[in-house]
Amino acid sequence: MNLHRLVEQLEISYIRRAYSRYGNVRDAARSLGMDASTFVRKRKKIEQGGNSCKNAMMRKNATPLDFVQKFLTNSQKSKRNQTEKRNKIF
Repeated sequence: MNLHRLVEQLEISYIRRAYSRYGNVRDAARSLGMDASTFVRKRKKIEQGGNSCKNAMMRKNATPLDFVQKFLTNSQKSKRNQTEKRNKIF
């Protein structure tokens, strides 16, 4: 998992939560500090599955903390694998 994917996942989570909380596009967009048309476009892309985030982290009840923890876990695994590969070479 890379930073770009993490940011996408956080955006998905915040958009879904805002819409769920406010129940309409105008108020949800305002709460996130974005234009309503941008909110609609991003929400439509999410609901159509157009985002590159098509894994279990897209579930509606995932929190931003879930995304960060998954990102950190994957980063630690990646570093461990790189170290193991380096040690095998020498």
